[in-house]
Amino acid sequence: MNNSTSGVSSEVDLNVGVTIRVVLTVLAAAIITLDLIGNVIVIHVTRTRTPMRTSMDLLIVNLAAADLMMIPVIVYLINFFFNQFDWFGGIMDRSRVGWLSLSRLYRS
Repeated sequence: MNNSTSGVSSEVDLNVGVTIRVVLTVLAAAIITLDLIGNVIVIHVTRTRTPMRTSMDLLIVNLAAADLMMIPVIVYLINFFFNQFDWFGGIMDRSRVGWLSLSRLYRS
């Protein structure tokens, strides 16, 4: 049995058109903006109003804080989608993709 690839590349090509890049960038900017505004409002209201300090409200604040920590991951994933493994030195970036996926699990 010969399991050679006979010249077929195993790399996945994620090249997309300019239209999809613009749509993804605008969508990511909208998500980041709404995420930032909404979660900061939730944290502010809970901190300034004493009746909003029940255990359920503190869990919601914890969720809002974890959601705010996901903003850099969204930026990273959009940049990764456009540039694939070419930025920050190729092999180093491949190891960080797995770390970012695992860090989402620990933060939630």
